[in-house]
Amino acid sequence: MQDKWLSLRAVGVLPASFPRAFSLENAGACWLSVVYLSNNSITGSLPASWGDTDIGWRQSLQRLYLSDNQITGQLPQLWSDSNSLWKLSRLDLFGNQMTGTIPWNLANMPSLQNLVLLPGVPLQFEQLTIAA
Repeated sequence: MQDKWLSLRAVGVLPASFPRAFSLENAGACWLSVVYLSNNSITGSLPASWGDTDIGWRQSLQRLYLSDNQITGQLPQLWSDSNSLWKLSRLDLFGNQMTGTIPWNLANMPSLQNLVLLPGVPLQFEQLTIAA
């Protein structure tokens, strides 16, 4: 299957409803697999609702590029708690003003291979073993 890209110039806060703008009318599923929003003037925190199974990416998003903006806050817990982003394999966030810990349960994000928090230094996740 071929990737379906979206690359935008954006200024301001990311709207919670952004993924819904790219949903298929009948299926309710977002058709994008790659979203490139790096090198913009995006401010504020990342919307937790992007991880919501009803209004988020609906399991389509595989790569999300948000580097070199002015994003603040920390990674939303809901992004890993739902299965809306379970196909996400790469997330680029370097060059922002984010703080805090990474509150994610990586067991709920089996496809995540690269979380890039510093330029050119991806945190790579190997196969995880979950202790019972």
